[in-house]
Amino acid sequence: MSSEADEHNFPLCLVLAFVGFLGSLVQAFGEPVFPASAAPEPMPEIVTLSAHVKPPEIALPDGVPLGKYRRIIQPYQNWTLICDENLLKKQKTCNITQSIVDEFGKTIFSWTLAAAQDGRPFFILRFPLDIDISGRISLGLADDGKEVTVGISGCNDSICIGYQEIGPRLKRAIQNGTEIGISYTHVSSQLINVNAPLAGLKEAIDEL
Repeated sequence: MSSEADEHNFPLCLVLAFVGFLGSLVQAFGEPVFPASAAPEPMPEIVTLSAHVKPPEIALPDGVPLGKYRRIIQPYQNWTLICDENLLKKQKTCNITQSIVDEFGKTIFSWTLAAAQDGRPFFILRFPLDIDISGRISLGLADDGKEVTVGISGCNDSICIGYQEIGPRLKRAIQNGTEIGISYTHVSSQLINVNAPLAGLKEAIDEL
């Protein structure tokens, strides 16, 4: 009888011992913590932006369809050659441009070498709106001649424009790649001096 009782009581002793062991763990470390089920992630807010495709930066001439107008940009030292080509009429128009910026990256002067209908070359000079159009505007050619005076032809919402034909002195300056001193008067009566290098312009012209 005792052996049968022992066989039935032995597992009960183990259970009681295990329960006592768990009780000691609870006293030592507190109640056991079981991981809670993960909360579902909130659905993101759906926002539909009012957006559109940015149009090409090149304005197409009237009557020229998309895909039939091409612009080629070639950088040179200090200058950039830009050629626009009408593929329908097989016509190409080119100009050579230089921009001068200040320490903050703001354009304070730019000019473009272009050609008139009869082929004569001339400069298109662009000045900021804060120029005094009644003041002195001149080009110093770094030779022994006088400064070349430039007149302002007009202004729009962003720039003031002047024109200067390419005479013998300017041609020599372009051939030599010299630096031109450009002076204009600010509306505050300050005289602004800008140095514009001609180096690289001859090489761009030779590409035409």
